[in-house]
Amino acid sequence: MRWRRTPPRASHSPAIILSRLNTLLHHADCETTATAVVATYRPGTGRLVWARAGHPPLLLADGHRVVRLPNPQGPLLGMFPAPQFAQESRKLPPGHLVLLYTIMAASSLRDLTPTLG
Repeated sequence: MRWRRTPPRASHSPAIILSRLNTLLHHADCETTATAVVATYRPGTGRLVWARAGHPPLLLADGHRVVRLPNPQGPLLGMFPAPQFAQESRKLPPGHLVLLYTIMAASSLRDLTPTLG
């Protein structure tokens, strides 16, 4: 696939990057959708900014508990021609971890499991 417009850059916000990826996927010659999370983290300030496209929420862990971070609205990539992607921002306390995960279909997991003979 080729970019029809200017490709996203690291200086673009997560919501803009998802919007551009959506345009690319929506206009591709395939009927494919995808989930995604785009996030930026600035170590100097501890600021995390993220946007999502149909992806499960990010989790924040502090060693004692795990909580869901706010879940900005955003549909699957490729589903609609020009959807809006919201984004969230949070200052992460020292020692906290952000967890990203995916949910795979059982048939996909079987394909990843080696066959025992």
